[in-house]
Amino acid sequence: MKAILFTSIFAVNLFAAFEYSNSNAFVNGTAGSSIASSQFFSGFLLNPAVSADLEADNVGLTYSRPYAISELVQAGIIGNYLYAPYGIGVSFSSFGNNVFRESRLSFNLSRLFLDDKLSMGTNLHWYSIHAEKYETANSLGLDIGVLYKISPSMNTGFSVQNINQPKIRNHAEELPLVTSWGFSFMADEHVFTYLAVQKDAWHPVALHFGVNVLANSYFSLQSGFSSYPSVPALGVHFKKNWFNLNYVFQYHFELGATHLWGISLTRIKNAE
Repeated sequence: MKAILFTSIFAVNLFAAFEYSNSNAFVNGTAGSSIASSQFFSGFLLNPAVSADLEADNVGLTYSRPYAISELVQAGIIGNYLYAPYGIGVSFSSFGNNVFRESRLSFNLSRLFLDDKLSMGTNLHWYSIHAEKYETANSLGLDIGVLYKISPSMNTGFSVQNINQPKIRNHAEELPLVTSWGFSFMADEHVFTYLAVQKDAWHPVALHFGVNVLANSYFSLQSGFSSYPSVPALGVHFKKNWFNLNYVFQYHFELGATHLWGISLTRIKNAE
């Protein structure tokens, strides 16, 4: 049974080590395409520069069972705090089970420049892998990111994950360098589109597309697609005052479906 479970874990982890810990119900409705957007408070995990450009403080919990494998659980807590012109973020995520588990603790700091048109940020990650009957392995990772407002309706963003090329047990390839570049475009006040190009050191170039439609003041709908691996996504967001509920459905054409859930609380700064 444990052999089957280990096989399942490594089959699931096609996103490269710890990449699945970026997955959460707050950004995955657009298939991780929002590199250049500050609409999603957990976006600093994709681009560290995002947190300074947010409009509110947030804290949220996220949960999923990847590909409906009952033995696996992915869960995390994510939060951000604004202290103009700075943005601060923190995240803890866990992926696996009592046999094999990946954990990641992340700290984020970003700052606005050039009359708030430019934001630059960094993430510091503490990675930990625990496998039954093996010694726990730890490592530190560093991300950098930039977000720039080309116009009131268009942003561009760039990020590099694991720029310091951290190692797990002296194996550099365990935590690959991931480079992303993207755009976000506001078609009108209710429709937002996203495009990102990502290159993982392990895999070919991947394209990510996404759209976010604000149906009304309570509901928004997201949809997205990533080309490698080929994973379409569909999400819904419900908001009532300070409470938010997110649900995302993803489908991997080889491994199956994943349901991601998230709840969060929001405090608008200018509401004080």
